[in-house]
Amino acid sequence: MDMCVMAISRFSVRRCLGWLGSGLLAVGLWGQLSVAEAARLALVIGNKDYLLSPLKNPVNDAVAMDKALRQLGFNVTLVRNLRRDDIGRTLETFTNRIQPGDDVVLFYAGHGLQVKGVNYLPAVDAVIKVEADVPLNSINLSQWLERLDESKAGVKLLLIDACRDNPYTRSFRSAQRGLAKLDAAPSGTLLHFATRPGSVAADGTGSNGLYTSYLLKHLSTPGVPVESMLKRVAADVRQSSQNDQQPWMEGALDGEFFFRPGSVTVASADPPPPTPAAPPTPTQTPAPPPAPAATAKPTASMSRVGGIQAGQTDRECIKDVCFSLVGIPAGRFQMGSPEQEAGRWEHEGPTRTVTVSGFWMGQHEVTQGLWRAVMGDGATQLMLSRCGDHCPVIGIGRGDAQEFAEALSKLTGKRYIVPSEAQWEYAARAGTTTRWSFGDEERHLGEYAWYADNSDKRLHPTGQKKPNPWGLYDVYGNAWEIVRDTWHDSYTDAPTDGSAWGASGLAVARGGSWDSVHQSTRSANRVRSLPLVMSLFTGLRIARLP
Repeated sequence: MDMCVMAISRFSVRRCLGWLGSGLLAVGLWGQLSVAEAARLALVIGNKDYLLSPLKNPVNDAVAMDKALRQLGFNVTLVRNLRRDDIGRTLETFTNRIQPGDDVVLFYAGHGLQVKGVNYLPAVDAVIKVEADVPLNSINLSQWLERLDESKAGVKLLLIDACRDNPYTRSFRSAQRGLAKLDAAPSGTLLHFATRPGSVAADGTGSNGLYTSYLLKHLSTPGVPVESMLKRVAADVRQSSQNDQQPWMEGALDGEFFFRPGSVTVASADPPPPTPAAPPTPTQTPAPPPAPAATAKPTASMSRVGGIQAGQTDRECIKDVCFSLVGIPAGRFQMGSPEQEAGRWEHEGPTRTVTVSGFWMGQHEVTQGLWRAVMGDGATQLMLSRCGDHCPVIGIGRGDAQEFAEALSKLTGKRYIVPSEAQWEYAARAGTTTRWSFGDEERHLGEYAWYADNSDKRLHPTGQKKPNPWGLYDVYGNAWEIVRDTWHDSYTDAPTDGSAWGASGLAVARGGSWDSVHQSTRSANRVRSLPLVMSLFTGLRIARLP
């Protein structure tokens, strides 16, 4: 086991999982741990030195994209002037590196052509005299898409600057300009072409092709989903070419993907703060988002006189990293789950009335960027995810969480704490008694949480889903959240004042993770946070006392 602890501190997650395998099977957790966090992989090809009709810029385009993608955390395979004998080996070697859930980008600059509705990307030494020569001398784009789909990559993005006018098709019986429109892109795959089907793209008058020059301009813009970024590229290309060249998008990703997560104007660990939820009236807690069949039932009694009110927000900055807090009003609630609740475990009861004083709760889970700002780079061994600064920090144990709260308190002069289990559930419920704060219907969970059914088996940046009624994001799913309490098998004799119960022994985690089934994300669900196993999925949401 000491060897496994050492492996985790060095990021060798897959090796550690191999050592843990037999033990994890015994406790039913191997399915959760067999998937490592997503890697970022890119294959970048620039074909310039064609035997027939050489081009000026594709290699420049590829080199520039290689540099830009490396700066964004991609492991890049750069190929200059791909030859026909190397096509199969290049693609096979690259796809063999892909693990399920990885983020994969293919960039190609060079000639492209279509034959009978099939798109091909020819090698630089292609000898093409008749249509039958094309498949023997080119990448078949449809076959490449199928191979990429088989890899089970989480993000499959193809950027194709391959519609330059070329000489190959001039003598073809079925000659058509540019590339053909795909019948249908594989599920979870997004393609962006330098120009629309049947048209040609400019090689550019500068050092890069017109399309690639604007792709490089927008690629690193923080906080912009890839679809929105590509629309900006398309708008610039259309304007610059006076609508002669119109980039084309096909397919769609299964979820949002950011080349660089974050805010455009503020270097912050959180996304830009949302509009705060409307504060409740003196006699009514905030209503949940409307749902056709399930309505959350607010029952908590809250004190608002002279104290913190729901809907209040505050903002704290450490160095150049900022995060937001949400006001959690004082009140009383029923903690735990009733016996009739679907998916309930015995250790979620018996239910009891708990009184909670007002406090502040982090609007988002503590991110990797915030963790580094507070703890320094020496603490990065906890960040097992390569998801980026705007993703939750994971690998957290209760001791790590306490150290973070103490360090943050020292830096700010304020009283930051790891929330108690009662504080966490009170804030998560936000005045409701249903399975989730939005109601009892599991079909709405994907609007609020990254969990097993929609996460692509990977961590995601914070704040991409809907918040709960009090403005907290990712309460359900993404990363388990450690709390201050010690694990007990029931709530018998548990405190009723909102304080933590115990300070030693196994810790407790709440809320579920990206790998959790829907029952495990319920407001009342709780798990023992095993020091080595659960920490791979466990993060932290910080709290602050008035």
